[in-house]
Amino acid sequence: MKSLPLDLLTHATKLDMQRNKLKRVTGISILTHLVELNLSRNKIMESIPEGIFPHLRKLKFLKLSGNRLTKLPSDINQCASITYLDLSKNCLQNIQPLVGLPKLKELFVGKNQLTELPSQLFKSSSCELIVCKATGNPLRCPPQEVYYLIFVSFQMATLSNYIT
Repeated sequence: MKSLPLDLLTHATKLDMQRNKLKRVTGISILTHLVELNLSRNKIMESIPEGIFPHLRKLKFLKLSGNRLTKLPSDINQCASITYLDLSKNCLQNIQPLVGLPKLKELFVGKNQLTELPSQLFKSSSCELIVCKATGNPLRCPPQEVYYLIFVSFQMATLSNYIT
């Protein structure tokens, strides 16, 4: 499938479109009842368009792994209900737009091109993050706050200039 039949899905709460050949995501903002969205292992390039995530207020589970994303939309942090986010196996160099997701508990950003993780992601007083997996990234130095998480994995990450 190369495009989504969105008009048929307006009341859907779960949408699993993994392993298709989707190249872009447009019009998905009308799916305001979505709780789970899996678009992993597609061919989504560059970025998800701005303006989609503010409408997905019920979204808790978002899986975008195995695509070709190079950046995140700046308004992804307006999707305040997200608890699980998988962005692994993309080409991301920056995850700053994730700062401000108050209910995020599990974050998977392994096998991207991240050289740093924003410390603000772990500092927020309302932060609920307990799992962060960032394996296979050329990380320079993880922020100190990351060590307060229940599970942290930097296995196979290149930690240059890092001394304990």
